Amino acid sequence: MLKSNARLLGALILGAALALPLAAAAQGAGGAAPTTAPTKEAGKVPQAPQVAAPAATSPPVAAKGSTAVPGWNNPPAWGAASERPQFATIPGVDTNRLIQGAGREWRAFRNGPLTQFGGWLVVGALAIVILIYLVKGSAKLHSAPTGRLIERFNAVERASHWVMAISFVLLAITGIVILFGKHIILPWLGYTAFSWLTVLSKNLHNFVGPLFIFSLVVMFLLYVRDNFFRSYDWKWFGGITKAFTKDEVPSGRFNAGEKAWFWGGVILLSIV
Repeated sequence: MLKSNARLLGALILGAALALPLAAAAQGAGGAAPTTAPTKEAGKVPQAPQVAAPAATSPPVAAKGSTAVPGWNNPPAWGAASERPQFATIPGVDTNRLIQGAGREWRAFRNGPLTQFGGWLVVGALAIVILIYLVKGSAKLHSAPTGRLIERFNAVERASHWVMAISFVLLAITGIVILFGKHIILPWLGYTAFSWLTVLSKNLHNFVGPLFIFSLVVMFLLYVRDNFFRSYDWKWFGGITKAFTKDEVPSGRFNAGEKAWFWGGVILLSIV
C-alpha cells in the first residue's frame, strides 16, 4: 500500500513538472496579437528595381572631422548614456533612465562573486558532510532493539517537516540549475535540452518558494517551545567532541546542536 501510494505521488509530481513548461508556453502564446486574413497580394514577391551597376571608381575619402571612418561606431560607456537622466513623458522614479544602475550592478555581482564563491561554498559543505560520514560512519544503536516504539513526532509535525524538506530540496536543485547550470550542465546537455530544463526549474522555483515560506512559519510555531536553551545545554557545548563518539551528553527533546541549527540555520538563514 505504501509503495503504491509512493508511486502515485511520484507520478503526480513528474506529471506536474512536465506540464509547467507547456503551461508557460501557453501563457506566452495567449498574448499574441490576432492575425488578419491573407489577401491576394500576400503571396506575390515584390520585384526589386533594376539598378545599373556603378562604374568602378576609387573609394570615397572622408572629409575632415567626419565620423565616417573605421572604428568610430563604438557603443558608449554604460554610465555615459544609459544611466544619465533623459527626457521622458511619463513621470516617476527612474522612468527617464534607459538602464537602472542597481540592476546592472546586481547582474555583475550575480555573474561574478556570487557564482564563484557560492559554488565553492556548495562544494565545501558537501566535502564536510562526506568527511563526517567517513570519520564517524552511519548512526548505530548502542544495544539491540527492545521492540518498544516511542512517538517522538506526531503526524502534524512529521507532515510539516516533510513539506519543508521536499520544498527545500526542490528549491536547492532548481536554484543550482538556474545559477550554475550554464557552467556545469549546458556544456554537455546542449542548448535545447538546457533551455527546457531551465524553464522547468524557473517555474518550479517560483511556485515552490511560497510553499517553503509557509512551511517555515508552521514549523516555527510547532517547534519553538522545545528549542529554547536550558542550563544543561551549555554542558553539551562543552562536550561537543563526544558527538563523534559513543558517549552522548544528556539533553531534552532536542540537544544544543539541534537548537543552534533551529535558530541559526532554519530561522536566521530563512529570513535572510
